[in-house]
Amino acid sequence: MLTEPEIVGARAAEPGGGRFVRVKFRLWPGQRTLIEGTFRQRAIHALRELDPGYADRMVTVTYLTAEEPEVALSAGAMRPGED
Repeated sequence: MLTEPEIVGARAAEPGGGRFVRVKFRLWPGQRTLIEGTFRQRAIHALRELDPGYADRMVTVTYLTAEEPEVALSAGAMRPGED
């Protein structure tokens, strides 16, 4: 991992609905199995200790790809302050 995980506290999914916790990881390329396998399975195990009915599908993994600023600018993105 490039940095420590960033944990966003429990938030309401929608009024009257459940709650969710978001954990952000900054990874080197090719390290997805660390999250999809190890972390996800440990999270599911811990949540099932609180609620045995907790389903695998309730822990999702989403990826965002960071771009270098030069790459984004060369792709035609506007620079800060440009209108």
